[in-house]
Amino acid sequence: MGVDCLTASCVGYGIATKRIKSYFIFGLNRVEHPIEEVTVTSFSTEGLVKMAVKAIPRNYPISPVVLKMFFREKLFVNDSLEYYAEASYLLQKSYRKNYADKYFIEKNRSFRFRKGTTILIELNGGVVNDALKNPEANFGVDFLRNHSFSFSLPVVIDGRRAFLVNVIPKPDFKGNGVEVELYIDRQTYTFLKIDFWYRYHKTVITVV
Repeated sequence: MGVDCLTASCVGYGIATKRIKSYFIFGLNRVEHPIEEVTVTSFSTEGLVKMAVKAIPRNYPISPVVLKMFFREKLFVNDSLEYYAEASYLLQKSYRKNYADKYFIEKNRSFRFRKGTTILIELNGGVVNDALKNPEANFGVDFLRNHSFSFSLPVVIDGRRAFLVNVIPKPDFKGNGVEVELYIDRQTYTFLKIDFWYRYHKTVITVV
């Protein structure tokens, strides 16, 4: 027969577990946990994102450059993998807004695992949604209003110290929200990495 217990803990103190009875008092011992790093900022998470967007013209090249790009997509329905695709591209691009980026496919493959599943994939204006070239569309007023922002532990990307900002749809947001991880350089406010996870409410999915 199991014994019901209650566990108490608090930041800066140890953990204590006691058997449940009508009345008892918890006593916690103080425990020191060394902290490797403490970051104090004078701005909010939303403010940091706005600063990084404002710094895009300064941090990214206007002259065309050639980049190697990898694309991978998995689509699940009820926890079942329905479609998988991956590809590698060469991308000639400029962060000048009116520049027409050019994509050159090197290799690609895709798999559909169950017949009869309707999955429509449309690549509209390019292979990816370029968050940096179209920041107004990706980080505009609606995005800021419909999502919650929070800091995570600082990270290092290619030897550069970065803020990690987690973005999730607000609980009352009913649309097709997006979860985002933004890795922002702590010195220059450069977007070092952006990970998107799109949330859909329909079984039939259109990725645009």
